Amino acid sequence: MKKVLAIILALCIVVALVAACSDDKKDDNSSSSSGENSNSVTSWPKEVGYFDSDYDYTQHKKFKIAYLIPSLGSFLYQEFGNAFESWAPRLNMDYKGMVAAADSSTEAYLSLVQTHIDQGFDGLLLDGIGDQMRPALEMAAEANVVIWSCMGICRDGAYPYVYDDVRMDGVLQWPFVGFDDYYAGFSMMNKLMQWKDEAWPDVPYDKVGVICVGYSAFGQLTNRVQGTRKAWTNANPQFGPWTPDPIDNPGNFWLADMSASEAPFDPEVARGMVVQRMTSTEASHIEVWLLPCAMDDLAMGAARGAEAQGLTDKSCAACFGGSNLPVQWDQGVDNAWRYAEFCAQTMFAEPIICSLWALMVGQVTADTLWPQWVKWWDKGDVFEYTGDIDPVYGVNIIKRDDNGNPVIKEEHNYPRALLPTEWLEKDTYKQFLAWTDLYVYGDDVANYHYATPETGYPPVTDISLYKSRVAVPPNFQDVAMSDVMVD
Repeated sequence: MKKVLAIILALCIVVALVAACSDDKKDDNSSSSSGENSNSVTSWPKEVGYFDSDYDYTQHKKFKIAYLIPSLGSFLYQEFGNAFESWAPRLNMDYKGMVAAADSSTEAYLSLVQTHIDQGFDGLLLDGIGDQMRPALEMAAEANVVIWSCMGICRDGAYPYVYDDVRMDGVLQWPFVGFDDYYAGFSMMNKLMQWKDEAWPDVPYDKVGVICVGYSAFGQLTNRVQGTRKAWTNANPQFGPWTPDPIDNPGNFWLADMSASEAPFDPEVARGMVVQRMTSTEASHIEVWLLPCAMDDLAMGAARGAEAQGLTDKSCAACFGGSNLPVQWDQGVDNAWRYAEFCAQTMFAEPIICSLWALMVGQVTADTLWPQWVKWWDKGDVFEYTGDIDPVYGVNIIKRDDNGNPVIKEEHNYPRALLPTEWLEKDTYKQFLAWTDLYVYGDDVANYHYATPETGYPPVTDISLYKSRVAVPPNFQDVAMSDVMVD
Protein backbone atom coordinates (compact mmCIF):
# COMPACT_ATOMS: atom_id res chain seq x y z
CA MET A 1 0.00 0.00 0.00
CA LYS A 2 2.85 2.37 0.80
CA LYS A 3 4.30 1.88 -2.67
CA VAL A 4 0.94 2.45 -4.35
CA LEU A 5 0.34 5.68 -2.46
CA ALA A 6 3.84 6.90 -3.28
CA ILE A 7 3.32 6.24 -6.98
CA ILE A 8 -0.03 8.04 -6.98
CA LEU A 9 1.47 11.03 -5.22
CA ALA A 10 4.41 11.10 -7.62
CA LEU A 11 2.08 11.02 -10.60
CA CYS A 12 0.18 13.97 -9.17
CA ILE A 13 3.35 16.00 -8.67
CA VAL A 14 4.89 15.28 -12.01
CA VAL A 15 2.29 15.09 -14.69
CA ALA A 16 -1.32 15.76 -14.65
CA LEU A 17 -3.22 12.91 -16.14
CA VAL A 18 -6.33 14.67 -17.03
CA ALA A 19 -9.30 15.37 -14.99
CA ALA A 20 -11.15 17.22 -17.67
CA CYS A 21 -13.25 15.28 -20.09
CA SER A 22 -16.62 15.43 -21.78
CA ASP A 23 -19.56 13.71 -23.39
CA ASP A 24 -22.51 14.67 -25.58
CA LYS A 25 -24.29 16.36 -22.70
CA LYS A 26 -21.30 18.64 -22.15
CA ASP A 27 -21.27 19.78 -25.76
CA ASP A 28 -24.99 20.53 -25.75
CA ASN A 29 -24.66 22.81 -22.74
CA SER A 30 -21.23 24.33 -23.22
CA SER A 31 -22.47 27.81 -24.12
CA SER A 32 -25.19 28.34 -21.56
CA SER A 33 -22.98 30.10 -19.04
CA SER A 34 -22.87 33.13 -21.33
CA GLY A 35 -26.33 32.75 -22.89
CA GLU A 36 -27.65 36.15 -23.83
CA ASN A 37 -24.17 37.54 -24.50
CA SER A 38 -23.53 35.06 -27.32
CA ASN A 39 -26.74 36.00 -29.14
CA SER A 40 -25.59 39.58 -29.66
CA VAL A 41 -22.04 38.80 -30.79
CA THR A 42 -21.17 40.23 -34.21
CA SER A 43 -17.60 38.94 -34.36
CA TRP A 44 -15.21 36.54 -32.70
CA PRO A 45 -11.46 36.55 -32.00
CA LYS A 46 -9.43 36.13 -35.18
CA GLU A 47 -8.15 32.67 -34.28
CA VAL A 48 -10.25 30.34 -32.18
CA GLY A 49 -8.45 29.16 -29.07
CA TYR A 50 -5.82 31.94 -29.14
CA PHE A 51 -5.68 35.47 -27.78
CA ASP A 52 -6.68 38.37 -30.02
CA SER A 53 -5.27 41.67 -28.75
CA ASP A 54 -7.73 43.62 -30.93
CA TYR A 55 -10.83 41.84 -29.63
CA ASP A 56 -13.11 43.31 -26.97
CA TYR A 57 -13.55 40.47 -24.48
CA THR A 58 -15.53 42.73 -22.13
CA GLN A 59 -18.61 42.45 -24.37
CA HIS A 60 -19.12 39.03 -22.77
CA LYS A 61 -19.73 37.88 -19.25
CA LYS A 62 -16.77 38.03 -16.85
CA PHE A 63 -16.19 34.33 -16.32
CA LYS A 64 -15.03 33.05 -12.94
CA ILE A 65 -12.38 30.34 -13.22
CA ALA A 66 -9.79 28.53 -11.08
CA TYR A 67 -6.92 26.09 -11.52
CA LEU A 68 -7.33 22.97 -9.37
CA ILE A 69 -4.39 20.69 -8.61
CA PRO A 70 -4.11 17.54 -6.48
CA SER A 71 -1.14 18.64 -4.37
CA LEU A 72 1.41 21.37 -3.87
CA GLY A 73 5.12 21.00 -4.51
CA SER A 74 5.41 20.80 -8.29
CA PHE A 75 7.34 23.55 -10.07
CA LEU A 76 5.28 22.87 -13.20
CA TYR A 77 2.00 23.53 -11.39
CA GLN A 78 3.32 26.84 -10.11
CA GLU A 79 4.51 27.83 -13.57
CA PHE A 80 1.07 27.07 -14.99
CA GLY A 81 -0.64 28.97 -12.21
CA ASN A 82 1.48 32.04 -12.90
CA ALA A 83 0.72 31.79 -16.61
CA PHE A 84 -3.03 31.51 -16.11
CA GLU A 85 -2.92 34.48 -13.76
CA SER A 86 -1.25 36.59 -16.46
CA TRP A 87 -3.62 35.57 -19.27
CA ALA A 88 -6.95 35.76 -17.41
CA PRO A 89 -7.34 39.58 -17.11
CA ARG A 90 -6.77 40.00 -20.83
CA LEU A 91 -9.67 37.62 -21.48
CA ASN A 92 -11.92 39.43 -19.00
CA MET A 93 -11.76 36.44 -16.65
CA ASP A 94 -11.94 36.52 -12.87
CA TYR A 95 -9.15 34.09 -12.03
CA LYS A 96 -9.38 32.88 -8.44
CA GLY A 97 -5.96 31.28 -8.45
CA MET A 98 -4.38 27.85 -8.09
CA VAL A 99 -6.00 25.69 -5.41
CA ALA A 100 -4.66 22.35 -4.15
CA ALA A 101 -6.69 19.48 -2.72
CA ALA A 102 -6.36 18.63 0.96
CA ASP A 103 -4.32 15.58 -0.01
CA SER A 104 -3.50 13.62 -3.16
CA SER A 105 -6.42 11.19 -2.86
CA THR A 106 -9.16 10.98 -5.44
CA GLU A 107 -11.75 11.76 -2.78
CA ALA A 108 -10.03 14.99 -1.78
CA TYR A 109 -9.56 16.12 -5.36
CA LEU A 110 -13.16 15.46 -6.38
CA SER A 111 -14.31 17.25 -3.24
CA LEU A 112 -12.29 20.25 -4.41
CA VAL A 113 -13.96 20.10 -7.83
CA GLN A 114 -17.42 19.86 -6.26
CA THR A 115 -16.73 22.78 -3.94
CA HIS A 116 -15.88 25.02 -6.87
CA ILE A 117 -18.92 23.84 -8.79
CA ASP A 118 -21.09 24.69 -5.79
CA GLN A 119 -19.48 28.13 -5.60
CA GLY A 120 -20.70 28.99 -9.09
CA PHE A 121 -17.50 28.82 -11.12
CA ASP A 122 -18.02 29.03 -14.87
CA GLY A 123 -14.89 27.12 -15.83
CA LEU A 124 -12.23 24.98 -14.20
CA LEU A 125 -8.69 24.21 -15.32
CA LEU A 126 -7.90 20.78 -13.96
CA ASP A 127 -4.83 18.66 -13.42
CA GLY A 128 -5.32 15.29 -11.80
CA ILE A 129 -4.65 11.56 -12.00
CA GLY A 130 -6.43 8.92 -14.05
CA ASP A 131 -9.15 7.72 -11.70
CA GLN A 132 -10.33 11.31 -11.15
CA MET A 133 -11.18 11.71 -14.83
CA ARG A 134 -14.64 10.19 -15.21
CA PRO A 135 -16.10 11.46 -11.89
CA ALA A 136 -14.88 15.00 -12.62
CA LEU A 137 -16.45 14.80 -16.07
CA GLU A 138 -19.79 13.69 -14.73
CA MET A 139 -19.83 16.31 -11.98
CA ALA A 140 -19.04 19.15 -14.35
CA ALA A 141 -21.48 18.00 -17.04
CA GLU A 142 -24.28 17.74 -14.52
CA ALA A 143 -23.61 21.29 -13.29
CA ASN A 144 -22.99 22.72 -16.76
CA VAL A 145 -19.48 23.86 -15.82
CA VAL A 146 -16.86 23.97 -18.57
CA ILE A 147 -13.56 22.25 -17.84
CA TRP A 148 -10.20 21.76 -19.58
CA SER A 149 -7.38 19.37 -18.88
CA CYS A 150 -3.92 20.90 -18.78
CA MET A 151 -0.85 18.68 -18.86
CA GLY A 152 -2.27 15.29 -19.73
CA ILE A 153 -4.32 13.78 -22.53
CA CYS A 154 -7.84 12.98 -21.39
CA ARG A 155 -8.45 9.29 -22.10
CA ASP A 156 -10.74 6.65 -20.69
CA GLY A 157 -7.95 4.69 -19.07
CA ALA A 158 -10.29 1.95 -17.87
CA TYR A 159 -10.54 0.57 -21.42
CA PRO A 160 -7.19 0.49 -23.24
CA TYR A 161 -7.29 -1.10 -26.67
CA VAL A 162 -5.28 -2.02 -29.75
CA TYR A 163 -5.80 -0.14 -33.01
CA ASP A 164 -3.79 -1.26 -36.05
CA ASP A 165 -1.27 -3.09 -33.86
CA VAL A 166 -0.68 -0.01 -31.67
CA ARG A 167 -1.69 0.07 -28.03
CA MET A 168 -3.89 3.03 -27.08
CA ASP A 169 -4.34 4.02 -23.45
CA GLY A 170 -8.06 4.58 -23.94
CA VAL A 171 -10.53 6.58 -25.99
CA LEU A 172 -9.86 10.31 -26.25
CA GLN A 173 -12.50 12.09 -24.16
CA TRP A 174 -11.83 15.79 -24.60
CA PRO A 175 -9.88 18.15 -26.87
CA PHE A 176 -6.20 18.36 -26.07
CA VAL A 177 -3.43 20.79 -26.83
CA GLY A 178 0.06 19.65 -26.07
CA PHE A 179 2.63 17.34 -27.58
CA ASP A 180 3.12 14.05 -29.37
CA ASP A 181 4.93 11.96 -26.79
CA TYR A 182 6.08 9.33 -29.25
CA TYR A 183 7.83 11.94 -31.37
CA ALA A 184 9.13 13.63 -28.23
CA GLY A 185 11.10 10.47 -27.49
CA PHE A 186 12.12 10.09 -31.11
CA SER A 187 13.54 13.61 -31.38
CA MET A 188 15.19 13.35 -27.96
CA MET A 189 17.15 10.27 -29.00
CA ASN A 190 18.22 11.92 -32.24
CA LYS A 191 19.42 14.96 -30.32
CA LEU A 192 21.54 12.79 -28.05
CA MET A 193 23.09 10.95 -30.99
CA GLN A 194 23.88 14.31 -32.59
CA TRP A 195 25.75 15.28 -29.41
CA LYS A 196 27.69 12.01 -29.49
CA ASP A 197 28.68 12.48 -33.13
CA GLU A 198 29.96 15.98 -32.40
CA ALA A 199 31.61 15.35 -29.03
CA TRP A 200 32.93 11.80 -29.54
CA PRO A 201 33.00 11.13 -33.31
CA ASP A 202 35.69 8.45 -33.05
CA VAL A 203 33.79 6.24 -30.60
CA PRO A 204 31.90 3.54 -32.55
CA TYR A 205 28.27 2.99 -31.68
CA ASP A 206 29.09 -0.52 -30.51
CA LYS A 207 30.62 1.26 -27.51
CA VAL A 208 27.73 3.70 -26.98
CA GLY A 209 25.06 2.82 -24.46
CA VAL A 210 21.57 4.20 -23.87
CA ILE A 211 19.90 4.31 -20.47
CA CYS A 212 16.34 5.46 -21.01
CA VAL A 213 14.97 6.67 -17.68
CA GLY A 214 11.22 6.23 -17.98
CA TYR A 215 8.03 5.16 -16.25
CA SER A 216 6.13 2.22 -17.73
CA ALA A 217 3.02 2.67 -15.58
CA PHE A 218 1.98 5.88 -17.31
CA GLY A 219 1.01 5.82 -20.99
CA GLN A 220 2.29 9.22 -22.09
CA LEU A 221 5.72 8.59 -20.59
CA THR A 222 5.79 5.08 -22.04
CA ASN A 223 5.20 6.56 -25.49
CA ARG A 224 8.32 8.68 -25.05
CA VAL A 225 10.30 5.52 -24.35
CA GLN A 226 8.85 3.88 -27.47
CA GLY A 227 9.90 6.82 -29.64
CA THR A 228 13.36 6.72 -28.13
CA ARG A 229 13.74 3.03 -28.95
CA LYS A 230 12.57 3.61 -32.51
CA ALA A 231 15.09 6.38 -33.18
CA TRP A 232 17.89 4.20 -31.77
CA THR A 233 17.05 1.23 -34.02
CA ASN A 234 16.57 3.47 -37.05
CA ALA A 235 20.09 4.83 -36.66
CA ASN A 236 21.67 1.55 -35.53
CA PRO A 237 20.06 -1.43 -37.28
CA GLN A 238 22.95 -3.60 -36.07
CA PHE A 239 21.25 -3.63 -32.65
CA GLY A 240 18.11 -5.29 -33.97
CA PRO A 241 14.75 -4.12 -35.31
CA TRP A 242 12.17 -2.04 -33.53
CA THR A 243 9.24 -4.08 -32.27
CA PRO A 244 5.94 -2.95 -30.72
CA ASP A 245 6.64 -5.00 -27.61
CA PRO A 246 7.38 -2.33 -24.97
CA ILE A 247 9.89 -4.51 -23.13
CA ASP A 248 11.75 -5.85 -26.17
CA ASN A 249 14.74 -3.52 -26.09
CA PRO A 250 17.42 -3.44 -28.80
CA GLY A 251 21.15 -3.90 -28.23
CA ASN A 252 23.04 -1.39 -26.05
CA PHE A 253 19.68 0.02 -24.89
CA TRP A 254 18.51 -0.35 -21.30
CA LEU A 255 15.34 0.91 -19.63
CA ALA A 256 15.60 2.26 -16.12
CA ASP A 257 11.94 1.78 -15.20
CA MET A 258 11.14 4.11 -12.33
CA SER A 259 7.74 2.51 -11.78
CA ALA A 260 9.54 -0.23 -9.85
CA SER A 261 10.43 2.27 -7.12
CA GLU A 262 8.41 3.58 -4.16
CA ALA A 263 9.61 7.08 -5.14
CA PRO A 264 9.43 6.82 -8.93
CA PHE A 265 10.16 10.47 -9.70
CA ASP A 266 12.84 11.13 -7.12
CA PRO A 267 16.09 12.35 -8.75
CA GLU A 268 18.11 10.33 -6.27
CA VAL A 269 16.32 7.14 -7.22
CA ALA A 270 17.02 7.89 -10.88
CA ARG A 271 20.67 8.55 -10.01
CA GLY A 272 20.91 5.16 -8.31
CA MET A 273 19.35 3.29 -11.22
CA VAL A 274 21.68 4.96 -13.71
CA VAL A 275 24.73 4.15 -11.60
CA GLN A 276 23.57 0.54 -11.26
CA ARG A 277 23.33 0.18 -15.02
CA MET A 278 26.61 1.97 -15.76
CA THR A 279 28.48 -0.34 -13.41
CA SER A 280 26.83 -3.58 -14.54
CA THR A 281 28.89 -6.33 -16.13
CA GLU A 282 26.85 -6.33 -19.34
CA ALA A 283 27.68 -2.66 -19.86
CA SER A 284 31.40 -2.96 -19.24
CA HIS A 285 32.18 -2.28 -22.92
CA ILE A 286 30.35 1.07 -23.00
CA GLU A 287 32.47 4.24 -23.25
CA VAL A 288 29.85 6.91 -24.02
CA TRP A 289 26.42 7.11 -22.39
CA LEU A 290 23.25 8.69 -23.81
CA LEU A 291 20.54 9.32 -21.22
CA PRO A 292 17.07 10.12 -22.63
CA CYS A 293 14.74 10.90 -19.73
CA ALA A 294 10.98 11.17 -19.59
CA MET A 295 10.98 14.40 -17.60
CA ASP A 296 12.94 16.98 -15.61
CA ASP A 297 13.55 15.23 -12.30
CA LEU A 298 14.74 12.08 -14.00
CA ALA A 299 17.22 14.03 -16.12
CA MET A 300 18.57 15.71 -13.00
CA GLY A 301 19.09 12.30 -11.40
CA ALA A 302 20.64 10.77 -14.52
CA ALA A 303 23.18 13.60 -14.73
CA ARG A 304 24.08 13.08 -11.08
CA GLY A 305 24.59 9.38 -11.78
CA ALA A 306 27.03 10.15 -14.58
CA GLU A 307 28.85 12.59 -12.31
CA ALA A 308 29.10 9.99 -9.55
CA GLN A 309 30.92 7.70 -11.98
CA GLY A 310 33.21 10.43 -13.27
CA LEU A 311 31.52 10.22 -16.66
CA THR A 312 30.06 13.71 -17.06
CA ASP A 313 32.19 14.47 -20.12
CA LYS A 314 31.25 11.17 -21.75
CA SER A 315 27.54 11.31 -20.92
CA CYS A 316 24.65 13.41 -22.13
CA ALA A 317 21.15 13.62 -20.64
CA ALA A 318 18.11 15.16 -22.30
CA CYS A 319 14.45 15.34 -21.45
CA PHE A 320 11.13 16.61 -22.71
CA GLY A 321 9.88 19.56 -20.66
CA GLY A 322 12.83 21.06 -18.89
CA SER A 323 11.50 23.99 -16.84
CA ASN A 324 14.20 23.29 -14.26
CA LEU A 325 17.10 23.30 -16.72
CA PRO A 326 17.29 27.12 -17.13
CA VAL A 327 17.06 27.44 -13.34
CA GLN A 328 19.97 25.04 -13.01
CA TRP A 329 22.05 26.94 -15.56
CA ASP A 330 21.19 30.29 -13.98
CA GLN A 331 22.52 28.92 -10.70
CA GLY A 332 25.81 27.91 -12.32
CA VAL A 333 25.17 24.15 -12.41
CA ASP A 334 26.74 22.65 -15.53
CA ASN A 335 26.65 18.86 -15.78
CA ALA A 336 25.62 16.09 -18.17
CA TRP A 337 22.04 17.40 -18.45
CA ARG A 338 22.59 19.40 -21.62
CA TYR A 339 19.28 19.58 -23.49
CA ALA A 340 15.54 19.88 -23.00
CA GLU A 341 12.83 20.06 -25.64
CA PHE A 342 10.75 22.86 -24.23
CA CYS A 343 7.60 24.95 -24.52
CA ALA A 344 7.34 27.85 -22.08
CA GLN A 345 4.41 27.44 -19.70
CA THR A 346 3.19 30.91 -20.64
CA MET A 347 2.82 29.78 -24.28
CA PHE A 348 1.40 26.39 -23.26
CA ALA A 349 -1.26 28.15 -21.18
CA GLU A 350 -2.51 30.44 -23.97
CA PRO A 351 -4.50 27.91 -26.08
CA ILE A 352 -5.70 26.17 -22.92
CA ILE A 353 -7.28 29.22 -21.30
CA CYS A 354 -8.41 30.69 -24.63
CA SER A 355 -10.12 27.43 -25.59
CA LEU A 356 -11.78 27.33 -22.18
CA TRP A 357 -13.09 30.84 -22.93
CA ALA A 358 -14.31 29.81 -26.40
CA LEU A 359 -16.23 26.88 -24.93
CA MET A 360 -17.73 28.94 -22.10
CA VAL A 361 -18.87 31.74 -24.39
CA GLY A 362 -20.29 29.34 -26.97
CA GLN A 363 -18.00 30.15 -29.89
CA VAL A 364 -17.31 26.42 -30.38
CA THR A 365 -18.06 23.04 -28.87
CA ALA A 366 -15.63 20.27 -28.03
CA ASP A 367 -16.48 18.64 -31.37
CA THR A 368 -15.98 21.78 -33.49
CA LEU A 369 -12.83 23.25 -31.95
CA TRP A 370 -9.80 22.99 -34.29
CA PRO A 371 -11.22 20.60 -36.93
CA GLN A 372 -7.85 20.67 -38.71
CA TRP A 373 -6.35 18.86 -35.71
CA VAL A 374 -8.82 15.96 -35.63
CA LYS A 375 -7.12 12.60 -36.18
CA TRP A 376 -9.49 10.18 -37.86
CA TRP A 377 -8.08 7.28 -35.88
CA ASP A 378 -8.00 9.05 -32.50
CA LYS A 379 -10.89 11.51 -32.20
CA GLY A 380 -12.94 10.22 -29.30
CA ASP A 381 -15.00 7.57 -31.06
CA VAL A 382 -16.32 4.95 -28.65
CA PHE A 383 -15.75 1.50 -30.12
CA GLU A 384 -17.30 -1.90 -29.69
CA TYR A 385 -14.84 -4.59 -28.59
CA THR A 386 -14.74 -8.24 -29.54
CA GLY A 387 -14.45 -9.46 -25.97
CA ASP A 388 -11.06 -10.97 -26.76
CA ILE A 389 -7.78 -9.72 -25.34
CA ASP A 390 -4.75 -8.92 -27.48
CA PRO A 391 -2.02 -11.50 -26.68
CA VAL A 392 0.85 -8.97 -26.90
CA TYR A 393 -0.55 -6.04 -24.96
CA GLY A 394 -3.26 -7.67 -22.86
CA VAL A 395 -5.91 -5.08 -23.82
CA ASN A 396 -9.19 -4.95 -25.76
CA ILE A 397 -9.43 -5.72 -29.47
CA ILE A 398 -11.75 -3.50 -31.56
CA LYS A 399 -14.64 -5.19 -33.36
CA ARG A 400 -14.58 -4.76 -37.17
CA ASP A 401 -17.44 -4.78 -39.66
CA ASP A 402 -17.50 -6.82 -42.89
CA ASN A 403 -15.38 -4.14 -44.61
CA GLY A 404 -12.76 -4.17 -41.87
CA ASN A 405 -13.79 -0.84 -40.39
CA PRO A 406 -14.06 -0.34 -36.62
CA VAL A 407 -17.58 -0.64 -35.21
CA ILE A 408 -18.36 2.71 -33.59
CA LYS A 409 -20.98 3.13 -30.86
CA GLU A 410 -20.52 6.87 -30.40
CA GLU A 411 -18.74 9.30 -32.71
CA HIS A 412 -16.78 12.44 -31.79
CA ASN A 413 -14.40 14.89 -33.42
CA TYR A 414 -12.13 15.90 -30.56
CA PRO A 415 -8.88 17.52 -31.74
CA ARG A 416 -5.32 16.95 -30.53
CA ALA A 417 -3.44 20.13 -31.37
CA LEU A 418 0.33 20.38 -31.17
CA LEU A 419 2.38 23.17 -29.61
CA PRO A 420 5.75 24.44 -30.83
CA THR A 421 8.89 23.41 -28.97
CA GLU A 422 12.50 24.50 -29.04
CA TRP A 423 15.63 22.84 -27.75
CA LEU A 424 16.99 24.55 -24.67
CA GLU A 425 20.77 24.69 -25.08
CA LYS A 426 23.34 26.45 -22.94
CA ASP A 427 24.32 29.06 -25.54
CA THR A 428 20.85 30.08 -26.70
CA TYR A 429 18.32 29.42 -23.95
CA LYS A 430 18.27 32.99 -22.65
CA GLN A 431 17.39 34.37 -26.06
CA PHE A 432 14.56 31.90 -26.54
CA LEU A 433 13.05 32.46 -23.11
CA ALA A 434 13.26 36.23 -23.56
CA TRP A 435 11.48 35.81 -26.90
CA THR A 436 8.61 33.96 -25.19
CA ASP A 437 8.16 37.03 -22.98
CA LEU A 438 7.94 39.21 -26.09
CA TYR A 439 5.35 36.88 -27.62
CA VAL A 440 3.19 36.65 -24.50
CA TYR A 441 3.47 40.17 -23.06
CA GLY A 442 4.57 42.36 -25.95
CA ASP A 443 5.79 45.74 -24.70
CA ASP A 444 4.44 45.12 -21.19
CA VAL A 445 7.92 44.45 -19.81
CA ALA A 446 6.75 44.78 -16.21
CA ASN A 447 5.08 41.36 -16.54
CA TYR A 448 7.98 39.58 -18.19
CA HIS A 449 8.58 36.14 -16.72
CA TYR A 450 12.14 35.40 -17.86
CA ALA A 451 13.80 38.61 -19.09
CA THR A 452 13.64 40.46 -15.79
CA PRO A 453 16.16 42.74 -14.09
CA GLU A 454 16.90 39.88 -11.69
CA THR A 455 17.89 37.39 -14.40
CA GLY A 456 19.65 39.85 -16.66
CA TYR A 457 18.47 38.04 -19.79
CA PRO A 458 18.98 40.26 -22.85
CA PRO A 459 15.67 41.61 -24.22
CA VAL A 460 14.44 40.42 -27.61
CA THR A 461 12.64 42.67 -30.10
CA ASP A 462 12.30 40.40 -33.17
CA ILE A 463 9.00 38.49 -32.90
CA SER A 464 9.95 36.33 -35.91
CA LEU A 465 12.93 34.68 -34.21
CA TYR A 466 10.92 31.59 -33.24
CA LYS A 467 7.60 30.01 -34.17
CA SER A 468 4.44 30.43 -32.13
CA ARG A 469 2.34 27.86 -34.04
CA VAL A 470 2.81 24.37 -35.43
CA ALA A 471 1.58 23.64 -38.94
CA VAL A 472 -0.65 20.60 -39.20
CA PRO A 473 1.57 17.81 -40.58
CA PRO A 474 0.64 16.83 -44.16
CA ASN A 475 0.02 13.22 -43.13
CA PHE A 476 -1.90 14.05 -39.97
CA GLN A 477 -5.21 12.60 -41.11
CA ASP A 478 -4.39 10.55 -44.17
CA VAL A 479 -2.12 7.70 -43.13
CA ALA A 480 -2.63 4.60 -41.05
CA MET A 481 -2.08 5.02 -37.34
CA SER A 482 0.63 2.34 -37.29
CA ASP A 483 2.61 4.38 -39.82
CA VAL A 484 2.25 7.52 -37.74
CA MET A 485 3.42 5.76 -34.60
CA VAL A 486 6.34 3.86 -36.08
CA ASP A 487 7.91 5.91 -38.87
